[in-house]
Amino acid sequence: MTKELLQEILEFTSGNVWIRELESRNNDFEYLCNVGGWAIINKYQLAFMCKDYALRKGYILDSQSRGYCRGKGICFVYKDDWTSEFPEYCLESFSADSEIESILKASEWIKKEKDNDM
Repeated sequence: MTKELLQEILEFTSGNVWIRELESRNNDFEYLCNVGGWAIINKYQLAFMCKDYALRKGYILDSQSRGYCRGKGICFVYKDDWTSEFPEYCLESFSADSEIESILKASEWIKKEKDNDM
């Protein structure tokens, strides 16, 4: 996950955000919000925020943990409209070592798509 994406996701809830280091420690990320002081967000909160971010950008993230497939995760990206009910309208899919990692990859894709639209 890039600093730019994390900053954009967190701005929806915290206002201006400055990222210190984007290194994960014990599955947590640290960031500095505009009111001062360091805040910590864990990977599960971040995954939820990524899904909310996607909705605000006009996409739906549908993720699953594929525990039967050696702990892998997968995330499908759909446009947020009536076609999202049909699997053939999947825009992109991402797999990773965990469901959360696949959500982060999908969020990066959405940011790039939206940046390219500008």
